[in-house]
Amino acid sequence: MHKFDHPESEVTFELPEDPTIRQLMAYDGFELAQGRPIYERLWDAARTVIQDWECEILPDIQMSLDEVGSNEQLAIIKWAALACFGWRQTLKEELLPKN
Repeated sequence: MHKFDHPESEVTFELPEDPTIRQLMAYDGFELAQGRPIYERLWDAARTVIQDWECEILPDIQMSLDEVGSNEQLAIIKWAALACFGWRQTLKEELLPKN
């Protein structure tokens, strides 16, 4: 598992070391969905692969974005969404043949 933590916000979560094809398809489907803002798409994608989420400020990652009520929660969502995006990009790069 890849573990991510943000000590200032007391957020920790894990992402699979070897994700299944189904997990990657779910992530990619949300990431590439058109017509919605990028952070919303990346957050939806992240929630398909995040495991063992722990965060006092944002305890339920399945809550609607309409329920998010603070700048701290928004910052956590953006940080986690970008962390997952970086993880996915690394996986894609590992698939590319080396010259």
